[in-house]
Amino acid sequence: MSQIKYKRILLKLSGEALAGEQHRGLDYGVIHPVCEAIRQCRDLGVQIGLVIGGGNFWRGVKDGADKMQRAHGDAMGMLATVMNSIAMADALEQHGVPARVLSAVEMNKFAEYFTRDTADRYLKEGEVVIFRRNGQPLFFHRYRRRTPGRGNRSRCHSHGEECGWHLLCRPQHRSHRRQV
Repeated sequence: MSQIKYKRILLKLSGEALAGEQHRGLDYGVIHPVCEAIRQCRDLGVQIGLVIGGGNFWRGVKDGADKMQRAHGDAMGMLATVMNSIAMADALEQHGVPARVLSAVEMNKFAEYFTRDTADRYLKEGEVVIFRRNGQPLFFHRYRRRTPGRGNRSRCHSHGEECGWHLLCRPQHRSHRRQV
């Protein structure tokens, strides 16, 4: 068997991608093939982390717009990411892949509290770790920030460096691609 190139990867999935052609909710016809691909990578010895968006349930600016306080809309978006994380963990378990949902916001009934050490331990044990990493309203994973000496990098990149990721994969949903 050939040597794997990347031992630890972080995959960013948009919530919209999980909805498939429905554009809302969850499409298990999309989710199960993703879980199967993750299982195959894990079986090769790759340690896998996931960051999942919540746009298939709630788009704070679009759905809430000027109808509610921005922070409340963003809180609903954070809950949507947890809903997707729980659904993905369940689907991974159905594929024989142990998965843990870790959150920087305490919600003990649904997710374990995130610490770098906990995430590292689960990854080394072969579990897929699904991160609900940031607990800050008015923040989105795809937003970029200016990092001195590192240029324009997303918050996902920063968290990836914190946990020692070798590769960050952020496939885009068709609706997010620029038209050429």
